Amino acid sequence: MTKVSFNRVLFLVSLWGLVFLIMGCRLFYLQVIKYSYYRNESRKWQENPITLPAQRGTIFDRKGRVIAQDISLEYYVVIPQYLNNHEKADSILSYYLGKPRGFLLELLKRRNEYTYLDTVSTELSAKIWRAIVRSGITNGIEKHLVYKRIYPYGEIGAHIIGFWGNEPEGIEAMYENLLKGKPGLAIRMWDCINTLTIEPPQPGCDIYLTIDIDVQAALERELKNAVESSGGKSGAGVAVIPETGEILALCSYPSFDPNKFSKYPDDARRNRVVTDPFEPGSIFKVVPLAMILENSIVKEDDSIFCHNGLYVEPKMNIKIRDVHPYGWLTVEDVIVKSSNIGTLKLSLLAPPESLYSMIKRFGFGSKTGIELPSEASGFVPLVANWEYSRRLNIPFGQGIMVTPLQIVEAYSGIANDGVRIRPYLVKRIINPNTKEEIVSDRKELLFSDREKFLRIYGTKVISPETALRIRKILLEVVKRGTGKSAYIPGLEICGKTGTAQKAINGVYTDKSFASFVGMAPCEKPRIIAMIIVDEPQKAFQFGGVASAPYVGRFISRLSAIAPEYIPAGVSSEPKIAKVESVSTPNLVMLYKEQAEKLLRWLELEPVFMGNGNIVLSQMPPEKTSLKKGEKVYLTLGNANNLSLNNNNDKKLVPDLCGMPIRKAILLLWSMNIPFKIIGNGVVKSQEPSPGGPIGENEICLLRCSLE
Repeated sequence: MTKVSFNRVLFLVSLWGLVFLIMGCRLFYLQVIKYSYYRNESRKWQENPITLPAQRGTIFDRKGRVIAQDISLEYYVVIPQYLNNHEKADSILSYYLGKPRGFLLELLKRRNEYTYLDTVSTELSAKIWRAIVRSGITNGIEKHLVYKRIYPYGEIGAHIIGFWGNEPEGIEAMYENLLKGKPGLAIRMWDCINTLTIEPPQPGCDIYLTIDIDVQAALERELKNAVESSGGKSGAGVAVIPETGEILALCSYPSFDPNKFSKYPDDARRNRVVTDPFEPGSIFKVVPLAMILENSIVKEDDSIFCHNGLYVEPKMNIKIRDVHPYGWLTVEDVIVKSSNIGTLKLSLLAPPESLYSMIKRFGFGSKTGIELPSEASGFVPLVANWEYSRRLNIPFGQGIMVTPLQIVEAYSGIANDGVRIRPYLVKRIINPNTKEEIVSDRKELLFSDREKFLRIYGTKVISPETALRIRKILLEVVKRGTGKSAYIPGLEICGKTGTAQKAINGVYTDKSFASFVGMAPCEKPRIIAMIIVDEPQKAFQFGGVASAPYVGRFISRLSAIAPEYIPAGVSSEPKIAKVESVSTPNLVMLYKEQAEKLLRWLELEPVFMGNGNIVLSQMPPEKTSLKKGEKVYLTLGNANNLSLNNNNDKKLVPDLCGMPIRKAILLLWSMNIPFKIIGNGVVKSQEPSPGGPIGENEICLLRCSLE
């Protein structure tokens, strides 16, 4: 071999060696270094991953009735490049989906990738799929499962359940991680055998709540009636079993339908029971009462002077007023008649630290821990920061902020022999895959180990003796005090009314919160219920008018719709119905609507005389025995008449025109108004005119005629 030939061979060998080296390096780069990248890229072309939705957990009420659940639907997807018969597919789908013929062909002209069609029920989907299979369409159409959340009871329980969406609320939001489940995955390999790999989804957990949907509906109905009858702006209601803390019902008004939640304003979706603190007013008076009774400072029959309706604090010249002027009242009557002055003077018998301690023991200023989002803690200023003015107004519920749920929890301490029980909504949570209880009903612990239950969920507030004494005072509130309109014959309802001035921008206005908290039966309460109305109209601004009748009616309905919450032997049927005669109550200074309701309960017939909305006098007087169906004459006036009567020591003359002389005389005698009669028969005219003032030394002149 010549030297030239050798050089040629060497060159070719070197060249080919270099080529193979470059190719080897490239193969090493592609198959080793970039292996993961190209494997994933190939899968994008070969694999079609589809997320399989998980069924959301079901929410039940305490009796196992479904109040929120997922229903299954199916939607269709068309894959143009694999569809083997476009015309048949269009014919079938247009028929079952109610579309015009050719709609699918038009869609496929514009799209070369997945085309999503309507969602249909599983029943209709089964018909569509059978038609597709029979037509010989084997590829290019897929159906996929999807779930839709529904709420069978609509607005009932809406503020508890909330809704599921982009920004869920209520229980749906609080337990999102447990309810949502775990989605599955289906992977189809577009290879020669079209391999399909499925990882099944896992459904979410089921939740059982403490609410009774029947009780919930009843409370929502009474709350709506309370707000609409009083012309209120909004309202809130809650009912609790005090022994266990189970919430039977919780609602706000206005409400919304979670099936169509996006159509409602934010205000309708607010859960006012837990998110809206307010100044409680007179329903807070049980706290200073508990303080003085627990520390044996006074007794129920001790008397205290209430300054005839106006007390001027000597240090700062601050004026404290009562709605009605009272002189000496017993401690019991201070609460029964809801005297601000009396409550203040009672609270001043102990240092402010004692009152602050009692406020905190009742749970005010702290969250209840309810299983709902956005709970407010309220506001109780530190006792070290109390100005003297706070010392004066906190005892009757001003200067602090509480939520309706905190109020009901506090009253559970009175109902439950001095032990406040933390309220709760979730009874049980169950994993549907393992049937394991993730959360067990805490009530079971109450029966197995009561001491442990009270240690974990309860707080000792006052002694059992003090709690019973307070309940007996609250029973008198309903029997003869500001809560008379909540009285239901046959039920021992005890409770407290509240009328709190509403502060706007730090200034108290003539707007108010009207509230009532009721418990039944008094001896051992099995239910606590509260209704609060925001900004009732002026004629209905008191808790005894705007709220108390509806709480009484709600409690009375429980024996019919849920008898397990009313003890055996207690009936909502009026026991007084068997009595031939009844005693007339004291109706003076009540609103017209309140007096009428009370008389109707007693089966007496009210007859109104004069104009106005406040009862100025009655005939026959209080504690007169009447037969059922007899008439009670009520003289009406207005707020201006009351102001004139109080300030100038003048009385208001009732409307006597058209009344027989005998009844006119009895009515004037009952009001201590001197009179003179001219003529006989029926009163034809009078001086002063009806509703007019008459001084102490003036005479009412009546002109009568037989005609």
